[in-house]
Amino acid sequence: MSSDPAKTAQEREKLRRTVLILAPVLILAGIAILLFLERMPLPLRLLTGLGDIVVGLVLLVLLKQKYFEK
Repeated sequence: MSSDPAKTAQEREKLRRTVLILAPVLILAGIAILLFLERMPLPLRLLTGLGDIVVGLVLLVLLKQKYFEK
């Protein structure tokens, strides 16, 4: 791993951008699974949809703690 500060900052910004995109996508996918997938059995739909929502929220908390610190 490189110790170049500019490259490290660039990698951190890329990771931040990826998480910032991935978290809302997971939350929206969880909501879509809960509301629109009627062919899937209800317990599996609840588990998958709520799991996606929780993971998306955890990523947002991680993003806030790691990248928006003062």
